[in-house]
Amino acid sequence: MVSEPERLRRKALYDLTFKVPPSNVLISVGKLEEQHTEAGFAVTHWVTPVPIAVAGFNYGQYKKIDFPDAITHYEIAGYYLTELPDSLRRFGGNASGGVPSNPMASQALSSMAPASMTKYALDQARAQMQLCTFYSARVLTKTCTSPNSRISTSANPGRTWCICRFPRTSTRPQRWMMFGPYRHKFSGFVQEVTPHEVAHQWFGHAVSWASYHDQWLSEGFAEFAAALFLQQAVGPKWQKDYIDFWERQRVRILEKNIFGVSPNDAGPLWLGLRLISPRSGQAYQGVTYSKGAYVLSMLRSLMRADTGLPEIRTRLSST
Repeated sequence: MVSEPERLRRKALYDLTFKVPPSNVLISVGKLEEQHTEAGFAVTHWVTPVPIAVAGFNYGQYKKIDFPDAITHYEIAGYYLTELPDSLRRFGGNASGGVPSNPMASQALSSMAPASMTKYALDQARAQMQLCTFYSARVLTKTCTSPNSRISTSANPGRTWCICRFPRTSTRPQRWMMFGPYRHKFSGFVQEVTPHEVAHQWFGHAVSWASYHDQWLSEGFAEFAAALFLQQAVGPKWQKDYIDFWERQRVRILEKNIFGVSPNDAGPLWLGLRLISPRSGQAYQGVTYSKGAYVLSMLRSLMRADTGLPEIRTRLSST
């Protein structure tokens, strides 16, 4: 079996043709070269202009929102479903404004209407693309469609919705369950997940890790980039969200489980996936994501605020 680091180093060109029922819209990696109808199916042809490590796709009965960025010139679009998935509708809510039967679910469901949630994610994605481009250079031209790179957010049929970034897909429910929905506020999760996943365009895809010992750099930089987003892209009243973000990270690192073991007790950053054991099931997330972000924030402070960030930009530009 090929290891994850080795698989990410093995990049290839993809020429993909999909046939789906005509009521569905398909989004994939690369550039859409052709679309037509054949034998009652909607056919799309996608080609990646440069070798990539991971190919993926989503499809469903989507509506599309274009969200252009005049600053970075990335093509940004959102694809959403007109209905909440069955997993959420069972609580009594729907996209058209139905009132949930569970009052405690009312506020959460009202904020998760697919169209409004997609617009919110697109606004976050565009701001984070601008921020990462400013700090870390336009590296996407080397791994995505040049000169107009593309990023999409899309619903994930049967779950909720996700970020379908070029060239990978990351589901919000997956990350929500990874960190534990009951210990952390949903509002904090929504604030940080889009900036984190967008940052993986740079840290994780454009620049990958050499071995599992270095995997914390991918997740740590992406989480650190989410903190930068909260500090610099949310407006003048950023302090509370920024401080709350780092408090969530602190809790994820130090909170002890039923065995009395915290993620920080499990071992150092470089252990990667080996941090996980029957007694430390959340150690990988707490250490590689949260402690990794703290280490990078510490280094930023040691380099006196942003004076060290141009070095990151220089190194990424030469990758």
